[in-house]
Amino acid sequence: MEDSISKLCFDQSDYILTSDSYARIRIQALFHNIYRLLQTAGMAESEDHKLLTIDQWNEWWKKDYERSKSKGSKGGDICEHGDEDNPFDQASPMLRKHIKSLLPNAIRKRIFLPLCGKSPDIKWLIDEGYEVVGLECSEHAILEFFEENSVEFEKSVSTKDHSFRVYTGKTANVVIYEGDYFKFNSDIAGGLFDAVWDSASLNTIELASRKPYVEIMRSVLDKQAKYMLSAMYFGEKRTWINNPFDITDADMTELFGEYFTWDKVDEEDSEWGLERVFLITCK
Repeated sequence: MEDSISKLCFDQSDYILTSDSYARIRIQALFHNIYRLLQTAGMAESEDHKLLTIDQWNEWWKKDYERSKSKGSKGGDICEHGDEDNPFDQASPMLRKHIKSLLPNAIRKRIFLPLCGKSPDIKWLIDEGYEVVGLECSEHAILEFFEENSVEFEKSVSTKDHSFRVYTGKTANVVIYEGDYFKFNSDIAGGLFDAVWDSASLNTIELASRKPYVEIMRSVLDKQAKYMLSAMYFGEKRTWINNPFDITDADMTELFGEYFTWDKVDEEDSEWGLERVFLITCK
């Protein structure tokens, strides 16, 4: 039986779309691997609007994890590793550029990364002194993060919901939850968040599940929190039938207008589309 999180096709937090000189190579790698995932799932030529199931996504992460272990490198299938300038080893320039807008108060440092994968943003935020909480559906993606960054951790079961596994850093200020985003809440998280960095995760959500996604996000945010969303608008360049989907100004108003205010703080065009960064605050 499909879990509600099976509606999440691709965790793009590990395929960061950036404004720097690496933007083109990252975006090309993203879509190269999306198409390869669709081929593997037998969906590349499908007319149906089907999304990958949680089992298929976990299987892909498992294979990537096993490949990385056998190669002794950082990742197996996401891109070719080994280049010291590999963009997949870099934190998002958009995050680095706007972190003070997201977290202007040095006292408020607890930041949530939904669908985090093994994003290099996690390590960068830790090194900058923030308390990082991630959420990811794949155990293997979480293990890759800890192993590749040489962070010791303890694994436990959430006392609030036994379906969640909790990976707590012993040598770094990070906790990553393994579980279903649509079952996540502030009790499981151990309190509300001061900020959210959403690196195109909303682009990956099935259209019918976008409002529930935002409702979950609203429920875990402190009233003074800020939510920074990196979102893609592909427009006519979007030629595929599955994820990722466009996010337009009309989408932003529909999804956030009732309980939030939002402003566009940055954008960067590319051959694939327009990356836009929004700063969202509670009304």
